[in-house]
Amino acid sequence: MENRTAASVGFVFAGLMLASGLLPWPGRLRFVAIGLGVIGLVAFALRRYGRVDRDRGSMLAGGTGGLLVLLALYGLFQPVITGGSAVLQGPAVAAAAGCGAAVMAYADRHGIQRRELGRQALATLTGALLGGGGLFAIVLWASVIAGIMGGPDALTPPVQTALSAVALGLGTASVAAFYLVVSDRGRGFIDLDRPDLRHLLYVGGGVVVIVGLNLGISAAFERLGVDAASHSVVRAAEANPEILLVLIPLSYLVIGPGEELLYRNVIQKRLYESFSRRGAVVVASAIFAGAHIFAYSSPDSGPLATVATLLVIFALSLVLGTAYERTDNMLVPALIHGTFNAIAFAVTYAQLS
Repeated sequence: MENRTAASVGFVFAGLMLASGLLPWPGRLRFVAIGLGVIGLVAFALRRYGRVDRDRGSMLAGGTGGLLVLLALYGLFQPVITGGSAVLQGPAVAAAAGCGAAVMAYADRHGIQRRELGRQALATLTGALLGGGGLFAIVLWASVIAGIMGGPDALTPPVQTALSAVALGLGTASVAAFYLVVSDRGRGFIDLDRPDLRHLLYVGGGVVVIVGLNLGISAAFERLGVDAASHSVVRAAEANPEILLVLIPLSYLVIGPGEELLYRNVIQKRLYESFSRRGAVVVASAIFAGAHIFAYSSPDSGPLATVATLLVIFALSLVLGTAYERTDNMLVPALIHGTFNAIAFAVTYAQLS
């Protein structure tokens, strides 16, 4: 008997697609969302009861989910596109439901079994918990270090920045070490090798791609009038630009290696066991982008700017994840990451000073 678990789960997501149309939307977009929700429900129902073949049913279901995601993004950015008012409830729910429907349609198309779906869901949850644990560990280490040094008020801004970077390295390393111990994987799980010529070519190419991609997206945002959110470090640097000079070497020594150890070498590599390698890159990149939400959230930037910036981080993370997937050497994405951050800090310092 043909397995239709993915179609059943997709039917639930399609129901959420339909429900998103009942929430506030800008203009008349809600009626389009309702229409796509109805089509998604019908497509998944036909697949669930075997009334349509796998290729046609999954293509229709996945297409409606993808279209709803695009519609949701348009709704989220409508204030900067059309000058309308910001409405987040309907588009936000629609974006999540559309993504879920598209994923379930893909799973149905490839006949992924119930057990495998459960394993992938558990792997994704584990990765998200590790990413969230990394944030908690960073905050914890920052508090400990600040207490040892006499409290934040006793430190100059550059010293606070340096210690925050150290806390990032200790936090990510602590969570990675905890996972290795609990999962009984050991040091051999860490992919850290001396880079050869091929690895260095990936580093150079990755830097060019990630910088070019960032510039291209920034130019597109500027043309569309989309504001991007600033990192909390950049906001702090507006009053003390010298802290950026401290962060340039720390990008190579702490920030790049620390984040790539946790999000690529631990989370992405863990996802290899449940997803295809390309799928693991996408899921790990989504977790990585989500982990930055607090760093880019602020009352001044607003939710739309935060969403736009997280989409950029997701795109840049795909480059880092692909570099790791192709080389199986954590040092490669760490060097790309560190170089990109160092360039960004140097450019920002030049602009502020």
